[in-house]
Amino acid sequence: MQTGFPASLNRALRAKDRHELKPWFGFLKLFITALNKLPSVQTTIWRGVNTDVTFSFIENKLEIWWTVNSCSRDLDAIQSYLIATGTIFNIQVINGKDIRTYSAFKDENEIILVPGTHLRVKSTPFNHKNSLFLVHLEEENSQPASKIQRVSLEKCKFDIDQYWPLLAARIDFPIVLFRIFIILECQYSDGGRYQGEFRNGKRHGYGVYYYPNKEEWAGKWLNDQTNGRGIRTFPDGSRYEGEEKNAKKHGYGTYCFPNGDIYDGEWVNDKQNGRRTFIKPEGIQYNGYFRNNLKHGYGKMKYADGKIKEGYWKDDKFIDRS
Repeated sequence: MQTGFPASLNRALRAKDRHELKPWFGFLKLFITALNKLPSVQTTIWRGVNTDVTFSFIENKLEIWWTVNSCSRDLDAIQSYLIATGTIFNIQVINGKDIRTYSAFKDENEIILVPGTHLRVKSTPFNHKNSLFLVHLEEENSQPASKIQRVSLEKCKFDIDQYWPLLAARIDFPIVLFRIFIILECQYSDGGRYQGEFRNGKRHGYGVYYYPNKEEWAGKWLNDQTNGRGIRTFPDGSRYEGEEKNAKKHGYGTYCFPNGDIYDGEWVNDKQNGRRTFIKPEGIQYNGYFRNNLKHGYGKMKYADGKIKEGYWKDDKFIDRS
């Protein structure tokens, strides 16, 4: 098990709160710069861990290793660290960094995988007598570090418009140099701020966007648009938690209005549509259908005094009792 400095670094690289990386920026800049000066090797390497971790390795699944991983060309060097039960990774790499010349243990033939390496699971893990497990991985979607354009890591904030050509030029960002960049606080020219992941030069994955008008979205992004589940808060105090599609409420979600009203149900193209529940703080509750933010179709209205109005509605008006 890793202890001390390596363990602390890898914990920071795995952390969900990416701000935990900030104290490491100086070291990471030095470390990645040094690794980039080494030639990339294309070879088969090995890595071992003293436990069965095969449950998360599914055939053809893409894995991203965010930590600094020490591997070896020599299988015997790996086996010497394993105890009764363990997992061995057989990895075909194209951007491994050979540090044998600079290592204190030259006989281990150590190869470093940089944080952010993309690895594809090539086959179902092999189980040998429930004690030794073998996982076959293959690196992909990476380019030699010498071909990657570099941007200074000295500043936490940067103008996304200024660096757009660099981001757009990358198919992906497997090198930690870029991974660090895209999780920082990105300042847009319109005054908005984004903290999160990029892919193909666009906001993609999980991220938080702070709009110039004080609105916020914390959730999923796809191709530079909010897509998926998240939480949106508004300057007037209202809040939406649910699904969005192309920056509009779409799917299931709960909207809490500033006056205390709550709509829990389906949305289509940013409007209340479908059957769900509408609750008012004074004790009024409506269960039924909506269309374009208006009660429309069959529904049941229950008032605070216990009275019930049940029947059909049209454009927010009650028209017929069932």
